[in-house]
Amino acid sequence: MTDIQDHAEQQPSTPQFDLTGLPETTRDLQQTADWFGSPDGQLQRMSQWVNQMEQGIGITLVVAGGAISGTLISAREFYASSSTHFQESVDENGDEKQSKAAADYAEFFFDEPAKFSAEQVEKNNTAFKEGKLTEPPYMMVRYLHLKDARYSVPGQSHLPLGYTRVLLSQVAAWSVGQTWASSRDA
Repeated sequence: MTDIQDHAEQQPSTPQFDLTGLPETTRDLQQTADWFGSPDGQLQRMSQWVNQMEQGIGITLVVAGGAISGTLISAREFYASSSTHFQESVDENGDEKQSKAAADYAEFFFDEPAKFSAEQVEKNNTAFKEGKLTEPPYMMVRYLHLKDARYSVPGQSHLPLGYTRVLLSQVAAWSVGQTWASSRDA
């Protein structure tokens, strides 16, 4: 016998699983909901309102490990401001080649989403006025956008984050107004 045959004979056979109790189609599966993964409806509505009205709101979000506090802003403002901030940080170097690359990067990752966000708001406004909006647009909002954001943990000084995008399903609690922990709060 060869080494391969010897090895094969020594290996246990693959276990056989009884599949008779499993559903035949996905229609037979039990419907469930992840209550902790589902975004807070009020935060979705608040984010949509900010997107529509371009009016900021001070907010504190409780997330894993601490809190993020800042001013809730529209997605359009978040992307446009992030573009400007990114390009300015690269331009400080003074390298023309890097500045051109930064402008291209900013166009693709920040300016285009800012333009798309503004277009979506206008499209929703028009559809609402014409009675064609069939479901609330805020149900599609998955992110909050903040400016002047700070992350804080009790007993530690806060970490400035600047412009920050937060996945709504990761927010455990929230309050209106900006609050952050400082080392004196411990």
